[in-house]
Amino acid sequence: MQHRLSGYGVELRSVAQSDIETLREWRNREDIRSMMKSTTYITEEQQQAWFESLEDATHVRHFVISYKGEDIGSSTLTGLSFVSGFTDDLENAEEIEPGLYIGHENYRNNILAFAPSLVICDYCFDELQVKKLRATVNASNKQALSYNQKLGYTEESRFFTASSEEGEAELFTGTSSTDTAISNNKDNTQNKQEWVAMTLHRKDYVEATKQIKDFLSRRKSSRNNSRDTDSRDSNSTDTNYRNNE
Repeated sequence: MQHRLSGYGVELRSVAQSDIETLREWRNREDIRSMMKSTTYITEEQQQAWFESLEDATHVRHFVISYKGEDIGSSTLTGLSFVSGFTDDLENAEEIEPGLYIGHENYRNNILAFAPSLVICDYCFDELQVKKLRATVNASNKQALSYNQKLGYTEESRFFTASSEEGEAELFTGTSSTDTAISNNKDNTQNKQEWVAMTLHRKDYVEATKQIKDFLSRRKSSRNNSRDTDSRDSNSTDTNYRNNE
């Protein structure tokens, strides 16, 4: 089933076959890949296999984010349950873990980067009626931590993983000396990484995003008014006008 969400000037649509190479190129970039739970380089064959697996996946949805018709990033929703860790149906999930990255360089440090998260959070809280959202962020990714905090996320706990050169991760919990000893006994090709587990409740999200939502809404309204004015001017002079923003 194809899904499409929109709001705050952006659109999220289900991933199509024609999208997967762009997504693979973005995902394999060092600055993006190094912050993921799996840092494995993704081959064309692996990407194709991943895409084909989506047909039967009901606990997860993958979206391409677009702005003004141009693809700028990717977003994922994964359903969680207390019993199995995953749910067979995203729409019945008690909790959801969104994931997102902006692949287009022009929008990575732009306030527009908040728009797809707002669409996702609105959808999860208002449509799917989930109790909370979860996020797992690399502790060294200060920008992502700040981004999530601006959405209303709060830190719940921290944990460690050891990643090998192949990108496989093994979980370590806590920060005890035992964990350190275990990590030191691993092969030298492994690097211990710290992760921050964060949670978001609806009331915190609503309170934290009031100003961001207002700014993006006013920005969209301003663009629409500008287009209306340009259209009227165009009609009065019998010339064709195309918005090239």
